[in-house]
Amino acid sequence: MVEGDKIMENGQGREDKREEHNLCELEKCEKLHDIPMKIEGSLGEATILVRDLINLQAGSVIELERNISDTIDVKVNGVPIAKGEMVIVGDKIGIRITEISEAQ
Repeated sequence: MVEGDKIMENGQGREDKREEHNLCELEKCEKLHDIPMKIEGSLGEATILVRDLINLQAGSVIELERNISDTIDVKVNGVPIAKGEMVIVGDKIGIRITEISEAQ
């Protein structure tokens, strides 16, 4: 039996150590569950000239470079995680998730 590497005569040493490590990782994950994260739903973007920006006033409309039927990009910390569609929830706007992005 070698104590430093946790090798035991019954062959369980390293496996037990690995399972113990995974349990610690799970406990760390549990602690992360209540951390708030900002999620961004991007409807689109537009490029305008400074003169047009200066002339904006209440009632002005900035046309976005997307169609009304296009999906909305959902990002966490600037990283795309999903796509969705705009929905009305009471008197607010929400995003219904339609697709989860592949892990990068």
